[in-house]
Amino acid sequence: MRIEIMTLRVLLQLLILLLLTGVLGACEKAEQGKQQQRNKKQQLVTTTQVVRGAQQQQIERSGNLRVRRIIHVHNLEEGQVKEIPWYEGDAVSQGEMLVRLDDELLLTAQRKAAAQLDEAEKNLLRLERLIKTNAISEDALIAARTEVAVTKADIDELAVRLQRTRIHADFDGLITERLVEPGDFAEKNRHLLTVIDPLSLVIEVTLSQLLLPSVNKGDAVEVQIDALGQQWHPAKIIRIHPTIDPLTGQGTVEVGFDELPSGIKSGQRATLRLAITSDEILLIPYSALQQNRERNWVYLN
Repeated sequence: MRIEIMTLRVLLQLLILLLLTGVLGACEKAEQGKQQQRNKKQQLVTTTQVVRGAQQQQIERSGNLRVRRIIHVHNLEEGQVKEIPWYEGDAVSQGEMLVRLDDELLLTAQRKAAAQLDEAEKNLLRLERLIKTNAISEDALIAARTEVAVTKADIDELAVRLQRTRIHADFDGLITERLVEPGDFAEKNRHLLTVIDPLSLVIEVTLSQLLLPSVNKGDAVEVQIDALGQQWHPAKIIRIHPTIDPLTGQGTVEVGFDELPSGIKSGQRATLRLAITSDEILLIPYSALQQNRERNWVYLN
């Protein structure tokens, strides 16, 4: 009887031990499951700092080359064209004669005026001697002096007109048009030649009025000329026009060269590339930007 009671106690203790072991194991597994679940829910988070700075963007615009300094040579005196030695593409230097007109009639008129002046001056000397003896009136002397002055003015006028029969280049340039030939009669104010200054080649492009405050005269730019290949040539902004087109909201910018690229010509198509720096804004790394098909966003802390 006593042995049976002891056996029951031992069995009961073993049962209790097994139950406790099972409970502890279940608790441990439950805790591990919760920990794993927590680990699954955790996400790695990297923080970054928002900074204030300027943003730079490159923009490209297209335009055509044109010359700013162009002279249409007209004659101020009429006459037959005696000499015009230049053809399209010829280079001329400042001061070189471009056109010579017939000046025979003007030279004849000048010689006639010179003779009249000589006679008028001699007559004035004679009257000045006579006035001392009261042999003539004061009015006669005044008339003689007036005749001398008018004749001198006629000679000066003829000298100016003679100068106009020879037209000279105002600057170093290129001939782009030859519109008369020797022997042609050129009536007054006829278009004879066209001369351009190749150093005045510029490119005109339009920019939005929103971008114009970000560009300044003297800013460096790059220019690619279609006819000259893929090379980019250094240039700079030389002029910003003061008006905006009210219909398009665009303003005009002119770009020039310190040194002209070889082969450059008026009318060629060109592409302008310039960097525009915005005002200071808030900047974040691109990696901090979250995106999907519908929107972009960032997390703020």
